[in-house]
Amino acid sequence: MTIYLSTNADGMNTEGIGAMVQSQLFTKALSDFFKCGYIFRGFKNFTHFQYFDITQEKFMKDINEFFNLYENQDLKIKKINISSYDDLLSILNTNADDVEIELEPGLVTHLGQYYLSEFEKSGSIRAIKNKFKFKLEKPKEFGVALHIRKFTKTDCDTSEVRDYFTKEKEEYYLNLIDSLRETYQNKNPKFQIYSQGSEEEFNFLRSSDVSFFIEEYPLDSIEKMLKADVFVMANSSMSYIAHLLRDHITYCKLGFYHKTYDSLKLFIGYDGIV
Repeated sequence: MTIYLSTNADGMNTEGIGAMVQSQLFTKALSDFFKCGYIFRGFKNFTHFQYFDITQEKFMKDINEFFNLYENQDLKIKKINISSYDDLLSILNTNADDVEIELEPGLVTHLGQYYLSEFEKSGSIRAIKNKFKFKLEKPKEFGVALHIRKFTKTDCDTSEVRDYFTKEKEEYYLNLIDSLRETYQNKNPKFQIYSQGSEEEFNFLRSSDVSFFIEEYPLDSIEKMLKADVFVMANSSMSYIAHLLRDHITYCKLGFYHKTYDSLKLFIGYDGIV
């Protein structure tokens, strides 16, 4: 008898890379934790491809090739949809047949947060990036990557938790980069700014030690975020998956809306590093 865990991988033309990949990272980690199999048949129907003058089909092909999460995709067994932790435990403890448990996304998020300390100890999520198809070399310079979230035509939820960049926050980012320059001055850090919109909007940060990656193809940005020596998260699922997968120093903002690894004690306040 083998139990396999899976979860939805269809973005339904509304979800982007961060939220959907996060669900798969948690599901794979849960399958390891519960000593189950894992099933992944491929992502589909993500949004945000509209920025890059490509088809959704090409976008999805690139995403699936990069993350390379396929596992047991041809398996055809009885499937049970589960939205309750108690129901999951009941099946794990009593089922005698091969079965695929498709976890509801909300349950995946809840259990991912609940067991995050265990995932950190085991390294199970960080190990998943060994499957990824990286294509970029890590820069020789000491790199500090900053993800700055922008309000866009597809990332347009008005919730305050998203903490979008506005002109009023320019001083915040100036203070932040100055703090990071001071903290890592012996490393001669090079700063990488990842965001959307236009580069001119970030002229206030222009300096010889700052490079801009505005409207960059997201898979390239994710790879660079993972490889940077230091990463400063935005209030973003894309930033969150980078945190979950990274082995290096990461900062998040005070009050970040998801649970982070216990080792992440480095926070950003309005006056720089806390």
